[in-house]
Amino acid sequence: MNRSNSLIAGIVLIALGALALFFSLSGVNLWYASWRWWPTIVIGFGALLALLPVFIRKRWMGLIYIIAAPIIATGIMLLISMTSGNWFLWARWWPIEVLSTALGFAIAALVAREAWLAVPAIFLGVNGGVFLFNMLVGQWYLWKVLWILQPLSLGLALLFVGVVKHSSVTFGFGAALSVVSACLAALMTPIFRDTAQFAGSLGALTLVALGGALLLWNVRRTPKVNAVVPTNGNSSNGTRVAAQ
Repeated sequence: MNRSNSLIAGIVLIALGALALFFSLSGVNLWYASWRWWPTIVIGFGALLALLPVFIRKRWMGLIYIIAAPIIATGIMLLISMTSGNWFLWARWWPIEVLSTALGFAIAALVAREAWLAVPAIFLGVNGGVFLFNMLVGQWYLWKVLWILQPLSLGLALLFVGVVKHSSVTFGFGAALSVVSACLAALMTPIFRDTAQFAGSLGALTLVALGGALLLWNVRRTPKVNAVVPTNGNSSNGTRVAAQ
């Protein structure tokens, strides 16, 4: 056992011992008081998974966050339901599961340094946010316009990946999908008068996002430079080549 692992193990044992001593001296019935807190086991398991990439420094270990984040979110919601007795919480806050999965993909993309993981992160994040918004305000009629966010979020995600990887094909697909989404939002404006302002805002934000992506695309472009490759040890008689 190396020094860092022994330090963590010692801290955990001290904390468990102090907690056991507290329950022993306070006279609290540990079994009766602790059964409501069993979801902490789920939270602890998720936290343990989340800590694995810290000790195992491999890029692929970042994929564990895709599993760890929903497990921790589920444990927290179970804990709140158990301690409050309000199981109707799940009927209102279930989109948190979708958002936690999106968060897991986002963290995995950063740790694994893989831009493609941002696609499900953005798609699930947008959908989870929309679901949560509708669950809180109850404006489900907005889905006649909000469905545009489905292709729009995918288009913006492809734009992001195209900029990061500097892939013209991916960037083009993302731009095309975003433009189609903006056109659909424009068509929704005269059809649904009650959501015209909302649909117009989606189209305007799409144009802003597309313009920002184009600016980033041009910033990341590497200018062509002329380099001199020396031949026969003589730098003055070289061949000029173009380097990207």
